[in-house]
Amino acid sequence: MAADGPMLPTLVDGLPTRDGWCYEPKWDGWRCVAVVGDGRVDLRSRRATDLAPYFPELTRPPVALAGRRAVLDGEVVVQRDGRPDFDAISGRLTTRRLADWAAHESPATFVAFDLLELDGLVLADEPYTARREALEGLGLDGLRWALTPSDGDGEAVWAATGDLGLEGVVAKDPRSAWRPCRSRRWLKAKHWRHGTFAVMGWAAPTDKEPAGLVVGALGAVGELRVIGVAPLNVDRETRIAVMGLIDGLRSERVPMLAPRWRRPVQWVDDGLVANVRYLERTPTGLLRHASARSVRPSAR
Repeated sequence: MAADGPMLPTLVDGLPTRDGWCYEPKWDGWRCVAVVGDGRVDLRSRRATDLAPYFPELTRPPVALAGRRAVLDGEVVVQRDGRPDFDAISGRLTTRRLADWAAHESPATFVAFDLLELDGLVLADEPYTARREALEGLGLDGLRWALTPSDGDGEAVWAATGDLGLEGVVAKDPRSAWRPCRSRRWLKAKHWRHGTFAVMGWAAPTDKEPAGLVVGALGAVGELRVIGVAPLNVDRETRIAVMGLIDGLRSERVPMLAPRWRRPVQWVDDGLVANVRYLERTPTGLLRHASARSVRPSAR
């Protein structure tokens, strides 16, 4: 992989309207480049971390690439209930000492969507359509190695990925070369969900996470529990108004089920709800990729 990382799509709100784009499912996994050769596979994350110790089941080349050398761009996914599960793959990345056991209990698949080199021939400068044709010619088809679908009908791919519970769609310009940067030649659109949740507080920023509203939902026995932090995605004037509402509801009471965060949190009394956009709720009920789109007083 190039030192600057892989080619990354730009997030947009909808699929491109111009004809000619190619559409692929967006897999909810771990981006990875696989270098195949000499009877082994070198797996590297987008930050060049060696992933082979975490996914031993992917360190042997697929039958289709026996005796060949190739550099594949793709996604490592772990399925649960028939669809990719990000929590499952995150669990794999914390169990290096139990990697062989995890490979049996929660096996991963490398889903290829690009071919950068083949038998010494560099393909990264070729257009997407040429790389895709060469990738399809490899015949990847198995439990641990697969080829992502590609189709010219964006609406059909969008509908299918929504029905299957996948993260979204990546649209690719058929003329695009592969470049190690974020590009508008690749666009991604996600299947966002929306919900209204109670505002429980305000979390301070960390080195890796922005500040945001602490939002909660009722648990199994009616208790209000934290389900995530949602950064405010509003204009400056609205942000000032929201922070004024939060300041007016400051409370010294800490919720009984408050998470043990290291980041400071200013808890608030009941009185506000937030409209939150999020990607999904994890098996434990937490929101992924949440952002607050509006805040208002709750109905009492």
